[in-house]
Amino acid sequence: MSAYYRDTSALVKRYAREAGTEWATALLDPAAGNIIYTVRLTGPEIAIVSADSVQRNAAAAEGLPVIDPNVYS
Repeated sequence: MSAYYRDTSALVKRYAREAGTEWATALLDPAAGNIIYTVRLTGPEIAIVSADSVQRNAAAAEGLPVIDPNVYS
């Protein structure tokens, strides 16, 4: 058993398929017995990220332009 601190960007990988998802899923698996520490703000941040992801996927399905918030011009 190990203890880890993880922020929202690491924890959201469990819910959004992206690089690092397999790692996050294994780390957060209750069978692994790890203790995960984070801040209270993580829950609302994950909800916002998830809603944003749903909106981007819906826009892409409609053929609308999708702006990646992680790319700065």
